Amino acid sequence: MNPTIFIGRCDDDPMVTFPFHWAEQIKEEAEKLEWDIIDLQKENYTEEKAMRCIEEHAPFFVFFNGHGEGWCTTGHKRRPVLIANKNDFLLKNKIAYYTAQYLGQIAYDNGCKAYIGYEDTFAFVYLNEDAPLNDDIAKSYMEASNEVPLTILNGGTPKEAYEKSQKVFDKWIDIWEKRWKGMEKTKFPPKVIGEILATLIADKDGQRLFY
Repeated sequence: MNPTIFIGRCDDDPMVTFPFHWAEQIKEEAEKLEWDIIDLQKENYTEEKAMRCIEEHAPFFVFFNGHGEGWCTTGHKRRPVLIANKNDFLLKNKIAYYTAQYLGQIAYDNGCKAYIGYEDTFAFVYLNEDAPLNDDIAKSYMEASNEVPLTILNGGTPKEAYEKSQKVFDKWIDIWEKRWKGMEKTKFPPKVIGEILATLIADKDGQRLFY
């Protein structure tokens, strides 16, 4: 029996449109590795549909993309999907990753096997929301984020997924620091590079693992 990955994603605004498109990389990797895939997109990414799919298919790995608060994750039109102390019990014995503010401690206390998320908003700088996969700035953040699910799909532990994601953040921080210092040529002004570095560092430092 193949393991199952659940992907929930929406594209209501630029901050979720980028993860929405970069989730294709995760889906393609899962297909290559012959995982079963549940992919709820746009108007289908709702609390009712997400919870029904998780209950019926018991995915090994749950990957949420969207906005969120400290008490919930959100889907289509920012409507709550995973809600603390209401339906987060569905994450029991599962590995979960969420690209926004986390429910980590609550979900973990309620039986989630491992939870990777962010202490605050997963923030990033971008150039053009019309070409998310070809954005030379957003790529830095999306590669670091995607390292978590890619590692899990390929048999890594949650701890390994977290550590590898941290290393990708470090790689891009080093690249942008060299550009900021003038050690590498770049078309971006120092002010923009400063914003990129600040958000990369904040995302790296704010990434949390409950395991």
